[in-house]
Amino acid sequence: MPDITTQHEDALDEALAHYHRTHPLWDYDADVRHLVNHGTMASDALVALGYGDHLPELQKNYFPDKLSAFALTDAAASEPAEFGNRAELSEWIGHYKAQLESTSIEHVIQAAVPKLMPGVIGGALHGLIRVAHALRMLARRDNVTRRRELAYGLGLWAAEWRSLPGTPGGTPVPGKTAALVLGDLPALPQADRRDGLITERAQAVESHADYPQHISQLDVQAAPLSDQLTDVAELACRLYLANPSARSSYLHATTATDALRTVLPLLDSAAQAHALGHFVQALGAVHAAHVENPPIAAVQPSERGDPSADAVATMNDHTIKFTETCLREHALSPRPAYLRAAWQAVDDTA
Repeated sequence: MPDITTQHEDALDEALAHYHRTHPLWDYDADVRHLVNHGTMASDALVALGYGDHLPELQKNYFPDKLSAFALTDAAASEPAEFGNRAELSEWIGHYKAQLESTSIEHVIQAAVPKLMPGVIGGALHGLIRVAHALRMLARRDNVTRRRELAYGLGLWAAEWRSLPGTPGGTPVPGKTAALVLGDLPALPQADRRDGLITERAQAVESHADYPQHISQLDVQAAPLSDQLTDVAELACRLYLANPSARSSYLHATTATDALRTVLPLLDSAAQAHALGHFVQALGAVHAAHVENPPIAAVQPSERGDPSADAVATMNDHTIKFTETCLREHALSPRPAYLRAAWQAVDDTA
């Protein structure tokens, strides 16, 4: 008989095939529209946590009445006309699907990501996040279904692409790491903040002349990129704990940071620096548009142990994904904020 790991990976491929028949975006109601379909990402997180046997339960609970049918257009050898055109989502996915059928994953990522990073804020960072989940799934098992999932992630990123003002690292201040740039960013005044989803709210920085100056101060060479990502992930978790009204935004800041960590090793050093710069540009906009309180300065260690089982019990896609991310980052560099934040998410959705 196959072992549990094989069974879970088989079930994951079935779940991916199911979600590939559903639209990457969905509407909650007439006012809340174009939400990102988290089905494949949450499914991967379940398997990574060791709970692949819960995939049918997730599929049953993940808005089955909201996800509409979706069919890809014929694969396109050439890129669609422009980034950021939601109407071309199917064409973008078909384009990347064709690329992944004819060349290596590494080549596709190296060609696509430098062009996609300036628009990473689009879709609330989910293009990057979905791509990273796909890459982690492909590292465990490379097959047609998982390459198609990577195409879905890249296509979503391209169609949702949105730019932000400024030139990241244009006038670097020596020693100013990503976390220091984010920590020094001023919050947008309440009167200038916008309604809407994360991307729409983040784009409010377009009206603030000092935002580009802050982003230009990033020194991408100030510390190893992996260390900078660790500091950003921890900062995002400390902000998550300190800002109850903005927890969704800092949750995505954390999962996107972990996602960039997955993508960077496939890029050369110049593309890595370019990616970090535009990532800080996006995270800075999210932070400035949402922050109410400073990050918790000293997070006390949690005494509650591993939150995985409790996170899975919520059957909440965000809680499952966030918990898996926090555990991944904690395994790389143990810091109390990760487990505290994961348990907070569990408590908020239990």
